Amino acid sequence: MIGCPNCGNKLVFDVESQKMNCRYCGTYYLISEASKWSKDAFEQTEEQEGMEVTTFTCSQCGAEISADSDEAVTWCSYCGSPATLTSRLTRMRRPDVVVPFRRSHDECVALYRHEARKQIYAPRAMINHGTADGFRGIYMPYWTYDISRKGPYDFLGEVIESNSNEYNVSVQYRMTGELNSNYNGLSHDASQTFDDFVSERIAPYYFSNQKPFNICYLNGFYANAADQDDKVYRASILKTEAELIYTDAYAKFSGYGPKETSVLSSLAVQGYGAGFNSFSWREVDEIGVKKPAEDDPDKDLNVWDSEDETRRDVAVKSKLAMFPVWFMSYRWGDRVSYATMNGDTGKMYSEFPASPKRFLGISLLTAIPLFFLIYFLYTLTPEYVLFLALMSVIGASAMFRSEVVDIFRRQYHINMQAGTKPMKPKRKMFLVLCLIALLMLIPVIELWLATYIGIRIRYIYIIVAVIAALLLIVRFINMRSTYGGIVDVRMDAVNILFAALAFACAVIFIWNPASDTVYYTLACGSVAVVCLSVSELIRSYNILSSVRPKQFNRSGGEEDNA
Repeated sequence: MIGCPNCGNKLVFDVESQKMNCRYCGTYYLISEASKWSKDAFEQTEEQEGMEVTTFTCSQCGAEISADSDEAVTWCSYCGSPATLTSRLTRMRRPDVVVPFRRSHDECVALYRHEARKQIYAPRAMINHGTADGFRGIYMPYWTYDISRKGPYDFLGEVIESNSNEYNVSVQYRMTGELNSNYNGLSHDASQTFDDFVSERIAPYYFSNQKPFNICYLNGFYANAADQDDKVYRASILKTEAELIYTDAYAKFSGYGPKETSVLSSLAVQGYGAGFNSFSWREVDEIGVKKPAEDDPDKDLNVWDSEDETRRDVAVKSKLAMFPVWFMSYRWGDRVSYATMNGDTGKMYSEFPASPKRFLGISLLTAIPLFFLIYFLYTLTPEYVLFLALMSVIGASAMFRSEVVDIFRRQYHINMQAGTKPMKPKRKMFLVLCLIALLMLIPVIELWLATYIGIRIRYIYIIVAVIAALLLIVRFINMRSTYGGIVDVRMDAVNILFAALAFACAVIFIWNPASDTVYYTLACGSVAVVCLSVSELIRSYNILSSVRPKQFNRSGGEEDNA
């Protein structure tokens, strides 16, 4: 603890003033001044890497958090358990740099409340939990990497051009030269406790705001110790670096169309912020390399020599950093939802589970007026009612698959590839409104077809039902083979019911029974299955918006990070 020279009470780091503040007498001190008065075991000489801290361990999930020796931690930030945490003195590695908190506690709460107001299905208990007492300022450990590289590069490129005969011709290029790259500040969180999915959502931190580590910045906050070695994340960091240098190369050599696979494979180790010191290109074909034309202005530039392929000078340096995070956990059952804010940039990521009761209530308030609107505008035929039920089954199946894909990506930490990003909410709403409008126009279309063309719309219903049944069967097989590894989602049962209902609707439309009871019975069954799938959707969505806390240092504990 660093005491105030005036009154002896504890000094804490004040975010707004970026100074040390005594909350008792209100005096402010510069960081450089306060660090001289510290008698705490944190304050070590530069040669000493370790520092002594008070560590609190959760008896439920095993997570650890460090604080001042005079602090009392009464609840776990990671699993939300109110159980009493055990404390002990321990020694942790002294960080090299720190990014101080620049976003205040009040800013964090205000931003969370703003986001929470948009979540109409979120539990009220979680919304109310996001108050001043719910958020805790924690310094999270990160490994930061400085990477520099010198050496030759050899990229293949391809450009599609149109010739005079209006044919598309593929022209391939080879780009070679010398590369000198430097990048500082690539980072990855160094704590098993802090879920990677969450940490990625609030990145990055401003590298320019890093300061040499000083214990003063931690006063008044909590800290998490690094429990992962810097070498664990080097492969991931180098992959990120490779992707960034491809972006750099494509911007510089866009006229030659460098291929991403060629760029990544040709760089044994990759970099960002690349300086292409020399550059030469040669047009290539299936046989080999064509020599540059005599009038090629780049013909005298340094050309890569295949014998120098292994010549590459790469340096990777790592530092342990402390980055600021405002952190709140909300526990429900055996799962936890998090709300986190980057204490440096103010970027927030919140996970809001859905309350089944609120979802049901809002859905009924929406469905009842729509039902009466259709009821009073049109005469509802049995075929039309069954067709509406079939469309609801198709819509529910599409939503269910979307949630399963997102859960699969999160459970296995798979990034979304280009072209597979989720549809924007506004576009989703537009498509839903278009579908509703089309369904409401079907009775009008049916009357027009019967009056002017003499075709009964039942035949269209048959075609739609048969296509839907086939597509849902294919979807069931595809999802079972592709996403069968996910846990906590009853995928097979729901997809089988979807396909069976679509097949039954097709049979009924073809059979065309005289009794209306058959239509209404199957329509009620479809609605029941849709309700079941919606219930499973909510459950799977809640899985997506939460995690099961990892069990650390506990025999028999689960390692699942769903």
